[in-house]
Amino acid sequence: MNLARLARALVSGFVREESALALIVIGVRLAVFSYAGSPLPYYDQWVMEFNDTLMSIATGNGFSALVFRHNEHMMLTTKMLTLLGFYVNGYWDVSFLVICSATIRALTALVTFRFISGGAEPRTKLLLWFLCALLFAVPYSGFNALNGMQVSFYLVDCALLWSLRATTKWDSPVTGGAALIGGTLLGVVSFASAVAIPACTLAAHLFQRRARRGFWQAWIISAAIALTFVFTGRSSTTISNNNILAHLSAAARFWLQIISWPTDSALVGVLMIVLAAIILFVVIKRGDCRTTANATIIGLGTYAVVNAAFIALSRDSSAWHMRHWDTIALLPFAIIAFGFKLRDQDILRRSVALLLSAVALGYICYMGNLIRSVSWPYIEAAHDTRSAALAHYRDLFSQPDFRRESQRINELLERDDFSFFDDPIGRFSLHPIVARNIVALRPQAQSLLPPVLFSVRSESRFGWYAEKIMSSGWLLVICGIILGFAATRRKLDRSTSTPTDMN
Repeated sequence: MNLARLARALVSGFVREESALALIVIGVRLAVFSYAGSPLPYYDQWVMEFNDTLMSIATGNGFSALVFRHNEHMMLTTKMLTLLGFYVNGYWDVSFLVICSATIRALTALVTFRFISGGAEPRTKLLLWFLCALLFAVPYSGFNALNGMQVSFYLVDCALLWSLRATTKWDSPVTGGAALIGGTLLGVVSFASAVAIPACTLAAHLFQRRARRGFWQAWIISAAIALTFVFTGRSSTTISNNNILAHLSAAARFWLQIISWPTDSALVGVLMIVLAAIILFVVIKRGDCRTTANATIIGLGTYAVVNAAFIALSRDSSAWHMRHWDTIALLPFAIIAFGFKLRDQDILRRSVALLLSAVALGYICYMGNLIRSVSWPYIEAAHDTRSAALAHYRDLFSQPDFRRESQRINELLERDDFSFFDDPIGRFSLHPIVARNIVALRPQAQSLLPPVLFSVRSESRFGWYAEKIMSSGWLLVICGIILGFAATRRKLDRSTSTPTDMN
């Protein structure tokens, strides 16, 4: 009898919206990679993971390579995952990072839903669940879905959620301050987008307007960590005194385009700012909606806005790429989620609620068009050329040197032509320095490379299991949908039950 009760308790605990959401997210991402992903590493992976980490350690430079920067990013946590995958497999295997990426993305989806749905009515909670499923499961960025190194973005998401939780659930100067500083530090060593975390925690703190002893001291330290990282990093744009005003003007317009994603319209960006201002004005007049969940949503939206500003200031519009979409998508997510929560609390008027519904519908339509016209063609091209790409690079590695290939890529880099980055075969290109090091240190390099490039090597046991896991991604999606229906039905049954019905 006790075992039966325990089994029912375990099943009841697992049949939850969070579990269903996590299964759907990880299942979709693994299924997409199984369909179109390649065991070949992307261009940046050759540089950061192979050359600057594995090769550096293998040639006697020690683990100091872990703190070397890749462009403006440190990516310490991603390098550590790469090393873990190497020790698990016995060779460099990009599929390990893909599985880590899908798992961490599912974890952030689960935690985000848990944080923002607190205190919501069952109907609103269901809407927030669908919103999280759209944000975290839909592969609107084909580049991020197929590139395991994008786990860096998702590790920062974990640090962001940790920092926001430390702020909204502030316990004491010691525990709260340590968590806030630790979250910022974890973020900046994962990816440069984490420099926006202090702005997010500040926005959440000011929104809630509650006393937090020791908050300002901890926040100043976390902001100092972020600023130190910014000023010691390598900027991709140099601005002279003569064109600084022109640059700022162009950056402002570009920023409006970015925050209007997925419409890419500065006018829509202005309308979004107006809509957000209206909602915040309504909130300021009411003091009973400054909840932990709403403060978390404000922090997520701030993260997207600040990162959009960093992108606009450091890059031009031609550098706007789908790899940024997972971060910028947090802004429409926050606006719609915040509107749902305020409508749930009868704070928004019916006219504003209808406007918000129209905005949500517009986002869904634009996102669908973006998937149809950009993301899915990218995934489909990867699927169609997977065998050709493998054959091309196997042939390349059978040659005594890569001089011709290195010269071709070097000429593109000298012209600032990065079109190969999105080419179905060219996206796996070797950086000229990487190719030169592989030729010079061929025995050490071959001992690190995956068996997909050398037929004489056998696949590891983990690699075999990883392939089976990814091929069963759609099964996880089906299980998640079934669990979702079960959890939703149980919630709705409880919400519609009355004492009379129960008697």
